[in-house]
Amino acid sequence: MSFTDYLAGSIPADRVLSMLAGEVIRLKSYDSSGLIEIDEPVPSELIRAARRLREAGFDGRAETSTSVAALSLTSH
Repeated sequence: MSFTDYLAGSIPADRVLSMLAGEVIRLKSYDSSGLIEIDEPVPSELIRAARRLREAGFDGRAETSTSVAALSLTSH
């Protein structure tokens, strides 16, 4: 399924973009905090794009540094 087809589905496009931005930033935050280890670095252009989406208001699925810290404390 193409991204265009996915956006035409039942989930509103703004929610899809919020979910994508949130997941990318979470992935980077979890890796940086030691919560997870990933084999490949998260591309910096992907992080920048996710931040631009959040700055544009697609932040409904945003994580906070507090939530990352809480997960780090409870998962060890």
